[in-house]
Amino acid sequence: MKQANVGEMTGPMTLKARMAAKRQAKRQAQKAPLPSTTCPHEGASKHTPFYRPLRPPVGASRCVYVDIGANHADTIDAFMAGKHFASPEAFPLRGPSPCPHQPGRSNVDIYAVEANPMHDVVLIDRFCQYPHVRGLYNRTAMWNRTTPLTEGGIKFYLDLVNGNENTWPFAWSASLSPPISPKGNNIKKSGQKSITVPTVDVCELLLHEVGAERSHRVVVKIDIEDVDEVLLRRILAVPECLAVVDVIAFEDASRKPSRRSAESLDIERRMRAAGITVQGWY
Repeated sequence: MKQANVGEMTGPMTLKARMAAKRQAKRQAQKAPLPSTTCPHEGASKHTPFYRPLRPPVGASRCVYVDIGANHADTIDAFMAGKHFASPEAFPLRGPSPCPHQPGRSNVDIYAVEANPMHDVVLIDRFCQYPHVRGLYNRTAMWNRTTPLTEGGIKFYLDLVNGNENTWPFAWSASLSPPISPKGNNIKKSGQKSITVPTVDVCELLLHEVGAERSHRVVVKIDIEDVDEVLLRRILAVPECLAVVDVIAFEDASRKPSRRSAESLDIERRMRAAGITVQGWY
C-alpha cells in the first residue's frame, strides 16, 4: 500500500468531493423519516459503523465527546461517570457551562472509535444501552486518509500470546514500514494474528460523521498507541477541522517536556496557538 504524505488525501475522491457528497446525503436524509435503530445481536458487528442520526436542526449548545481508541469501553464508562474531562475547559461537573453535568453525561453526544475486534461485544453493548452514544466505529482505524477495505484498508497485529481480552494493537504492518511500535518486529516474527480494517480520515469523521461545527463544544481524546501524532498533524493541516475542536487530549502531552520530541512539542504549541485546550492523557 502506498504511503501517503501527512495531510494528503488519496483515493478516487478528494476531501472536498467527499465533503460535498456527505452534505448532499445529509440533506436528503433530513427530508426522509428517521429510520429506527435496531441494535445488533452480539457477534453480529460489521465493518460498517453503527450510527444514530441527529434530529435537525442541531442547536448551537450541542456538546460532543469523540473517543478515538475506545478500547473495551473503559474510557466511555469513566467519561459517563464524570471522571474524565471534568475541568472548566471541557465539561465541568458544576457551575455555568454550555454542557452542564447530567447523570451519565446524557446531554453529550458520544462517538467511539476502536480498531480492535476483540472489543466488539462490549462496545456494541454500550451503543445499545445508551442512546447518546450516537456513533460506534468498531473495526475501524482513524488515520490521515480514508481507505476502505476495497482499497486495501490497513493492517495491524494483535498480540494474542502476551496479552488478554483487553489487548490493544501493538504494531502497524510493514505497509507503513518500518513498524511504528518498537515491539512490532518481535510480534510480526512471532506470527501473531494480523487484522485488516478500513481507515477513516479523522477530519472526515469530525466534520461529517460527527457533524461538528464551531458553535459546538467538541472534546477529542486520542490514544491509539504510538501513532497519535499522525492524527494530530492531520487536524492541524485542515483549517476547518482545526476550527471545530475545543479540547484535545493525547498521551504525549502528559509527559515532561524533556521526554518529548521536538515535533510533539511543536504540535502542542500550534494547537494552543489555534485556541485549543491541550490536556494530557494517561
